[in-house]
Amino acid sequence: MVCDTDAFATSVWERRYLGRAARGRQPWATTGLPRRDVYLLTSHEGVPWHDDGLREGDLAVRAAMTGWFAAALTAAGHSWVLLTGSLPGRLDLAVRVTDAALAGRARFGAAITDTVRS
Repeated sequence: MVCDTDAFATSVWERRYLGRAARGRQPWATTGLPRRDVYLLTSHEGVPWHDDGLREGDLAVRAAMTGWFAAALTAAGHSWVLLTGSLPGRLDLAVRVTDAALAGRARFGAAITDTVRS
């Protein structure tokens, strides 16, 4: 499964919106989460921001958020990859990382050699 946002990401966004009032690393965003194979963090650099009326996006906010996510992922011991470069390059890296994660999880047990007789 690929998710755009999870409880961990929400806890980082909490810092953006609540500042010093943010609670930090809560159990619902850290130890209570199922295992994640890898987080894909998109760098703000080289990505133009388009105002859709819903998102904040000035360069200072985007740079801070990239840094906060990188620091939080590292501090929590999560596996993560920073996606940089052109859109095709980012997509290629995301696909390669995802394929590798899937290959590592798609292992089958030993074959069943006994047959059932009727």
